[in-house]
Amino acid sequence: MDVSNKTLAVLLVATIAVSLGALFVSINKFESLEKYSVSGFATSNATGTATLTIGSTARLIFQDDTVDWTSGSVNTTGGNLFCNLTTEGSNDDTTYCIGFTTDSDGLILRNDGNTIFTSVRLNSSQTSDTMLGGTDPLLMIRASEENNACLGELNWTSMYEIDSDFTVDVASAPQLCEDPGFNFTEDDDDIYLDINVTIPYNSNTGARTVAFRAMGTY
Repeated sequence: MDVSNKTLAVLLVATIAVSLGALFVSINKFESLEKYSVSGFATSNATGTATLTIGSTARLIFQDDTVDWTSGSVNTTGGNLFCNLTTEGSNDDTTYCIGFTTDSDGLILRNDGNTIFTSVRLNSSQTSDTMLGGTDPLLMIRASEENNACLGELNWTSMYEIDSDFTVDVASAPQLCEDPGFNFTEDDDDIYLDINVTIPYNSNTGARTVAFRAMGTY
């Protein structure tokens, strides 16, 4: 049976009024009733928790990893000596090039993790001379960024020739994005690399490929 606060107060007054001998009995009776009472005399706090651990992820990927101009040759009609192919826009027209297709999408390097890379270096498997050969070949690269992807200095923002400095080990290669580094936040995590090649009429023939490798430090 529930005992109201009013009833409980009456019992307490009665307990005070009785003799000392009866007080002990009354206190025992009060303790037996306590578990059925609703009391405003005490407060209580409880805490629940949910715990997880989120790890840091450092991951660079080439979101777009291929440039392919298919096959073709230099149109030497009229004494022309070169054909220029680029991902920045259209290739040289048929006055200079025969057969090549347009590929206007360069490479896209993405910080795909949740960690800022304090620097990013880029090396190359080829130089202008080793990839193309012939008279005055050019293999060039230009970097641009999505919003504020490179928090430091972004290098090669105009076309820059790939020379032997790029062919060293990637850990010693030139810096693409300098300290404080390459961002990872959405809409700020891409660096675009446009490629330009100038093929001389007497270049090497057959399939010509260059591979770029990026390394981030964090």
